[in-house]
Amino acid sequence: MKLLKKLLYFIRCDLIFILSHFIPKNKKLWIFGSSFGQKYWGNTKYFFNYLNKNHPDIQAVWLTKNTNVLNHITNLGYKVYDACSIKGIWLTMRAYCCFITHDLFDINEYASGIIKIIQLRRGTPFLYVKNEKKLPKKSLIFNIIKLKFPLFMNNATHWDNALVITTSKEISNIYVKYFNHRKNLTVVTGYPRNDILLNPLPLKIALKDQINAFRANGYQIGIFIPHGNFTSFTDSIKSIHESLDKIKTVLFVHPYSCAKNYGEAISDNYKNIIFLTEKDIQWDLYPILPYMDFLITDYSTIFFDFLLLDKPILFAPLDINLRFFYSYSKIAPGPILKIWDDLTKEIKNLKKLSDKYAIKRKKICDRFNTFKDAKSCERVFKETESFLSTNGDFKKEIF
Repeated sequence: MKLLKKLLYFIRCDLIFILSHFIPKNKKLWIFGSSFGQKYWGNTKYFFNYLNKNHPDIQAVWLTKNTNVLNHITNLGYKVYDACSIKGIWLTMRAYCCFITHDLFDINEYASGIIKIIQLRRGTPFLYVKNEKKLPKKSLIFNIIKLKFPLFMNNATHWDNALVITTSKEISNIYVKYFNHRKNLTVVTGYPRNDILLNPLPLKIALKDQINAFRANGYQIGIFIPHGNFTSFTDSIKSIHESLDKIKTVLFVHPYSCAKNYGEAISDNYKNIIFLTEKDIQWDLYPILPYMDFLITDYSTIFFDFLLLDKPILFAPLDINLRFFYSYSKIAPGPILKIWDDLTKEIKNLKKLSDKYAIKRKKICDRFNTFKDAKSCERVFKETESFLSTNGDFKKEIF
């Protein structure tokens, strides 16, 4: 019975995939998704918001596979549908283009057909990864179709024909060199999410009141955003808290990519270390960043964006042994902690720390952020229009 259900599922997906190639497209219908359909987050979120506010002639629709996201966007008054619902599938087949952060799993991978793809990306490449393309699983029927009708595979991969946005020529070269992407399909616009770093949004009332209360009592406030494992931090949390308390510093903590809310069980015991939950930030750390005095991370690429704020950054690669696209020590515009006891020594005088690394921060920022304004969304819109006006048929370049 399980095998039969699986077979029927794949047959249904194949039929949707085939049908999507023949459904007429609406050039004013643009669909959005992120994080495999699980979050309202990242570059797609901010470009989606921008379109709704500035280009009402475009029918912008968000697709999700998460009920909480569905309810949240509904309450905002924007158009949103379950990616796997009949309406979601139909809109995907009718859409002219899609905006994603990861791959076609952000929307409905089977109904995407020959849709034009704008890959807004989830961050600046830093941690070295192989050029692997994650594709929807297909049944035997699909594989036969792939062999007999290559037309159906024109859009199967999200890299080959997608327009990819980057923050600088440096990053564009990474996509060309390591991901074999075509240079003429890689454009420097800046990330939409960075617009709010330079033009901050109001915080949620509870979080705003909390930060204001700390400020009123003379506390400096930072945020720790580890990308990977950070057991050395949790193992040393008691001594870290005691040290932070002595220098009147509060540290917000939220793992950038970890699903678990690590601090919920212990956060009440440490008034100077506050673990942010998904409820606190609604899947998105960026609105809080402009209100922080400093950032700590291991290798989260959020630090490339934080450079736009010209504030101190500290690096804590204490739990990692990984390969990067760049030399970690050369690219890190701030102190690299060897042990957590070094933290308070570095942030005791933030002004001195900021001045010490000011030149290197600017150098790295200039290298990885061509634009330092709040107009990335505008540039993405212009590049998208240019891309769509040519139907994505750019002349292939040979390197």
